[in-house]
Amino acid sequence: MNAHGSDGAADMLAAGAAGVSRGVTGLADLPGMLTGGVGKLASSGLEHAGVVSPGVAQGMRNAFDMMPAGSGNLFRGTAAAATGGASEFRGNTTAGKYAGTVGEFVPSAMVMPGAPLSNALRYGVVPGLASETAGQLAEGLPGEQLARAAAGMLAAPMANLAERGVRRAISPHGGADQGRLALARVLDDAGVPVSAGQRVGNEALRRKEGMTNAGQALNDTQREALTRAALRTAGTDASRATPEVLADTARRIGSVFDDVARGVDVTPEPATLNALAAANETYKQLAPKSSQAPIIGEVVKRMTGAFRTGQAIPASTVNSWRSSLSKLTTSSDGATRSAAIEALGALDDALASTLTSMGRTDDVARLATAREQWRNFLAIQKAATGAGENAAAGILSPSALRNAVVQQGRSSYAQGARGELGNLARAGEGILRPLPNSGTAQNIQAMGLPGLGWASAGAGLGSLAGGPTGGALGAAAGTVMPGLLGMARMSRPAQNWLANQTVGRGTDILPRNALSPVLAALLGLKED
Repeated sequence: MNAHGSDGAADMLAAGAAGVSRGVTGLADLPGMLTGGVGKLASSGLEHAGVVSPGVAQGMRNAFDMMPAGSGNLFRGTAAAATGGASEFRGNTTAGKYAGTVGEFVPSAMVMPGAPLSNALRYGVVPGLASETAGQLAEGLPGEQLARAAAGMLAAPMANLAERGVRRAISPHGGADQGRLALARVLDDAGVPVSAGQRVGNEALRRKEGMTNAGQALNDTQREALTRAALRTAGTDASRATPEVLADTARRIGSVFDDVARGVDVTPEPATLNALAAANETYKQLAPKSSQAPIIGEVVKRMTGAFRTGQAIPASTVNSWRSSLSKLTTSSDGATRSAAIEALGALDDALASTLTSMGRTDDVARLATAREQWRNFLAIQKAATGAGENAAAGILSPSALRNAVVQQGRSSYAQGARGELGNLARAGEGILRPLPNSGTAQNIQAMGLPGLGWASAGAGLGSLAGGPTGGALGAAAGTVMPGLLGMARMSRPAQNWLANQTVGRGTDILPRNALSPVLAALLGLKED
């Protein structure tokens, strides 16, 4: 570095250190300054009230000025004396003057609540730079000191406004609920499209999207995609749960059970008996005796007897029981439905155990897949029997699917133990469920300037540019503006922007490198 560069750096360091000294001593002198100021103000008040004479009041003010603490200059003066005046150095170069002014602001910023680094940059560096810039622009003018003070005070609020503008420009709905974003990702993985408004949970945006042709088409696409994703959990590739599709699915899964269980006599085990007995006992307590399905008690009795005698249950009997219990799993009676699901599960566990003892590991895996698909199929079938034209066409609603899954086991659904279909049902209910009402007033508010307003604005601008003809053309152009804005809003780039979460609460906007912590703190973003 050349000598000139060295002098400039030394000037900056000296001026910056002096500025920090003035900032620190200024904080230390603040109580004395306030005390002296209050004392002088009180003496003037007493003088104007006629309590003391003007001479006495002036004497009081002179006394405060003579007191180092009362003048608010005790610590700063001491520092100046101790450093031979070095703490009052203002810098000889422009850079040095900036460093000195910034140094004065930093100490007070550092003691503010919050992250020290962020505060130092936001409330120290930025106001200091602004204050010195204003001072240099107004140098020599009567209002120089006022310009410095005003710029220093306004810099931080303006920086905050700029930061919010940057955040809004990058991520207009940044900081969306993480739980909601996780549900949207489940739908993404399942191939179900999600709009930006649905993803971030912004009701006004959702209403704007829903009032466009593209948004309405998206709703239809989502329902079919959700139905297809649900059917995939039952091993079926179809976009609608029509009676034909459901019948084919039932036959296919049933054939797997038949094939795996063919010729396999089930040997009862204590775990199977305990599960069956617990299901039957709960069933008897919850359901009136007159409405209890006898098959559940019969299975318990036969299995218990076979265990005591050491006999196996013939495969044909097990298949018959499975068929009867499967029908009961869709019963309208909750107790019957729950007992049938538990009993069917115990039977399948017994079959899996028997297959394992026979060394048929491939069939054990096939049985596990078929069991999961069958349970999912039963929920889908239940959801497809709801009212409405969509259900009649085989399109599942998010709420119907969720309710059907919950009926198979509320606790397993609540605890997230209901597998892929449970996750899909939860995500569909949380993201795709329609807004609670038509919201006429909310729709008007969400759309902002209505079509009539656009037409009026277009007519006014057109008239200014081309008279009556221009007004007519402007009005015509204005009427199509809402539609054009809606099309733009539903375009892929706009949807990606509206859903962007790059900048949000506690989110980094900058890449991880040596400079990013400093810049991130300057922008008020997350610190390490």
